[in-house]
Amino acid sequence: MPECFVAKAAEMQDGDRRIVVAGQAEVGVFCKDGSYFAYSNYCVHSGGPACEGLMINKVVDVIAPDRTYQGQVFSDEVHFVCRGTAMNSS
Repeated sequence: MPECFVAKAAEMQDGDRRIVVAGQAEVGVFCKDGSYFAYSNYCVHSGGPACEGLMINKVVDVIAPDRTYQGQVFSDEVHFVCRGTAMNSS
């Protein structure tokens, strides 16, 4: 994949994202906890833009030692929901 300019580091704050064109692909670039992550902007489920929807913390099932379900909590791990999925779920 070719290198391309996304933004100056000072221009991206924690939680920011940019969509850039790299060759023939669109890529979402995310800033989280001082690190940068890139992901294809193509949703394999619906074919729409994967990186342009909601950003939410991962939902985790809580299972007690006796293996009974205790509910769900949000983890520190951030996930994003493609725009097509977010629009179709309402």
